[in-house]
Amino acid sequence: MRYLDFKTRVRPYPVVTASLLDALGEDRRILHNQLSRWNKQGLIVQLKKGIYLLNAGDRSTNPSKFFLANQLVFPSF
Repeated sequence: MRYLDFKTRVRPYPVVTASLLDALGEDRRILHNQLSRWNKQGLIVQLKKGIYLLNAGDRSTNPSKFFLANQLVFPSF
């Protein structure tokens, strides 16, 4: 999958989780390698294993700090 295809498919979501990646229907190993490469290039930001954000220029929404905290440590208040 190319980054432009990935970006258009996940742009409406505030964060990209492992369950969303499974729903994309791509081979998990290939997608993991691409995510690692995109992270090194600065196209995505890895918050935690299995939780990613698009870089600031490609995001359609900017999640709040409280939302991100809830995603990182579930359940969070």
